[in-house]
Amino acid sequence: MRLLKTCILFFLLNQSHAQSPKEILIEGEFNVHPSNIARFNSPITTANGSIYIAFISPELETVVAQKRNAAWQTSIIAEITQDDAYHNAPSIATDERGYIHVLYNMHATPWQYSVSKEPENITSWEFRGQYAGENPGFPTADDSQCEGDCYDNWIGNGVAEIPGNQIGYMFMGNDRNGKLYVGFRECYYCDNSYHERQRSGGIVTYDSATKTWERVGNNRPWATDSVYSTQVLRFFFDRSNRMHISWVWGQHYTKDESSDAFWFNPNFPSYAYSDDGGQTFFTASGTPLSLPINFAESGHIIEPSWIKTPEDNGYFWGYSEITAMPDGTPYVLIFPRSESKPEVRKAFCSYTNAWSSPTALPWGGEDMVIDSKGVITVISAGIRMHRSADGGKMWHNYEIDLTGPYEIVVDYNYAMHFDSIRFMAMHKNSENPKIKIYTVTFTDGTFDTTAPTPPKNLKAFEK
Repeated sequence: MRLLKTCILFFLLNQSHAQSPKEILIEGEFNVHPSNIARFNSPITTANGSIYIAFISPELETVVAQKRNAAWQTSIIAEITQDDAYHNAPSIATDERGYIHVLYNMHATPWQYSVSKEPENITSWEFRGQYAGENPGFPTADDSQCEGDCYDNWIGNGVAEIPGNQIGYMFMGNDRNGKLYVGFRECYYCDNSYHERQRSGGIVTYDSATKTWERVGNNRPWATDSVYSTQVLRFFFDRSNRMHISWVWGQHYTKDESSDAFWFNPNFPSYAYSDDGGQTFFTASGTPLSLPINFAESGHIIEPSWIKTPEDNGYFWGYSEITAMPDGTPYVLIFPRSESKPEVRKAFCSYTNAWSSPTALPWGGEDMVIDSKGVITVISAGIRMHRSADGGKMWHNYEIDLTGPYEIVVDYNYAMHFDSIRFMAMHKNSENPKIKIYTVTFTDGTFDTTAPTPPKNLKAFEK
């Protein structure tokens, strides 16, 4: 791994209603394995002045790196990681007490989960997942040597400290007060055959005082349906600490069609919110949702009929991105696999009384950050940053690094507390890829420090 500490300072003419980049700081650079590329995970977070990242090294190790006081330190979490692009990349977050939590090497596997033994210290780790053999995620060559690591022993409800089993697409994040949450895909009927396990959505939260996890709403799972599977739960806590969640419903994988059953049948980007940390949930219009949420009662953002030629490459991808304006207005990014109506590909929708028609994302960006003043920044793979102060009608474009294309992952925990933008970028096409950690600061970037106050969910008491 090679560290690059580069600070590039430059000034552009000030654009009306959108600040110019003032500073672009490359915090660090690391060599990674090609399988480190992913969209679902959360591999970067900032807490108490430190930057934490998790990645797969060229040697297929799962590695954690910490930048504190301008110096990077690394630590190996797992020496064996399955080579499975877009699936097995790690996620990292901290709890209120500073302990570092890492999830890694999972695609329909038991929880692989480690926690630092000391707060803000990556030198030693405690494994708190479920043992899945010396080569987690790999088949065992000789079943007589299994001793608990065979695939058949991975079924059931799971015995890790985090509830659930057959885990995939895990996304970690904190609310405005630092409380830790994880969203993930899991099995519902875990003892059934592979295509009969009813892949479902789970959300759990961590009690840092007791060091225990519990399901939000005390319900297993959070969302499930006999016909439709949930893919890639994403959540964001707005400035009032409302929890906004987006995901995609699509038909369960089948033996004959495999994942094509999800892509080539109508699928549905969806949304819910909670004002009480996950005890109760509502559609965007305020209709109460019972747990587990099912397909029929959930609130859809857009209908699949918006896709004009689904026979080309299917309907929507199974992931979305979500953020919110300072006033709590949710913005959800949706990603069609085929041509849409009108000729828009990647787009966003917002909610005010009803979901808006999709608005095209500039330059096909897939990541959005909204600062404390309501200025939207979209990051596209170039790398370019596109800024709008009018809700996405007019954009000002800034070139950051045109050696891409890059896969971008935003540090949303950092974005909740600063108006600068921090993200990880991994080159998509390189045979020897690297990740770079960027922090971009714009002029007039003073953060509006309105104290977060979790709202009282009046609708929950009106039922």
